Amino acid sequence: MGFFDTDYEADVEPQSTNGHAVPEADDVEVKQIRILDIWAMFDKKPPPPLVHELLDKDALTFFVGAEGSGKSFWAIALACAIATPSGMNTWEGHKIYEHGPVLYIAAEGASGMGNRIKVWCEANGVDPAILAGNMNFIEDSIPLEDPDYRDLLLRKVEEMKPVLIVIDTKSAMTASVDENSANEQSMIINFMKRLKRVSGACILIIHHKGKSGDQRGSNVWPTNCDDYLVVMPPEEDYEPEADRPLVIFCQKHKERPDKCSHAFVLKTVRDDLGKSISRVVIQPQQDPSQMSDPEKGAQNRKRALELLQATGPLTKTVWVRLLKDEGMPNGPAYRAISALVNAHMADSDGGNPEKFSV
Repeated sequence: MGFFDTDYEADVEPQSTNGHAVPEADDVEVKQIRILDIWAMFDKKPPPPLVHELLDKDALTFFVGAEGSGKSFWAIALACAIATPSGMNTWEGHKIYEHGPVLYIAAEGASGMGNRIKVWCEANGVDPAILAGNMNFIEDSIPLEDPDYRDLLLRKVEEMKPVLIVIDTKSAMTASVDENSANEQSMIINFMKRLKRVSGACILIIHHKGKSGDQRGSNVWPTNCDDYLVVMPPEEDYEPEADRPLVIFCQKHKERPDKCSHAFVLKTVRDDLGKSISRVVIQPQQDPSQMSDPEKGAQNRKRALELLQATGPLTKTVWVRLLKDEGMPNGPAYRAISALVNAHMADSDGGNPEKFSV
């Protein structure tokens, strides 16, 4: 213990209020302020990875996408892989560093969750029985504005010790909280940080995009989260049940390099009669000759974003020319750039509004 490593405890006297029972001494939270010396700070390590390049343990991860973009399908597929105790060391090309219990709070769409998991298990050759001990669900929308429910959830998490907690979605869990109020949203963020501390888990919070293309509501979430993932929009429309690309852009990683993107395919699984059953996330074909047009568009957007990150800020004209120098045709280059700008993945540079940067 360092010289300045000191705990200051506040004496808290339990008092009866409004006729409620006086809590036992053990139930009273002891408030502390800890002062650490430099040696204690040297001992602190960044959170270990949970899934390579995507999720970290002991991290608050904000995951934003438009309605119908496939973010819940992506989350449940990843959760199943983490909950598979053996035989799945990687997921869609990403190393899984730790398997263990998962708590999925399905506040939206719980009725279809069982079918999604069955389809994922069949597609990946996983016996659902081996998930039974690790996959756990809450199908109700827990009102996190209620301190009693917050305490209940904390106790459940302390008992379970999950490695991943999925909140699907933030809006459903905070329906009575003003989405645009920084103060009210900060209260929810502070609780999520407390949930992270008691579990050491990755807290994956799914949220909707607004009409402007940005995350809906107060911007305190991107500021206070450890990791911020965004589903990149497609270049073009597609049929509701068609296979389509799903590109995740890591806008923020607090403890490691960010501004990276990862391509997947949201694939529709059909029965023997051709009827759509559900969807699974699979790794896309890397050979361009085997890619569909939507998959090629996703790869073009991914490459355009990587080029801007490495070379920017750039005007649209120079950006297109550099993509053409790499072999991307003129039309796809313009479409990829327009999609990134419209989705605010690339913004005007402060010094020159005609130039864009990540």
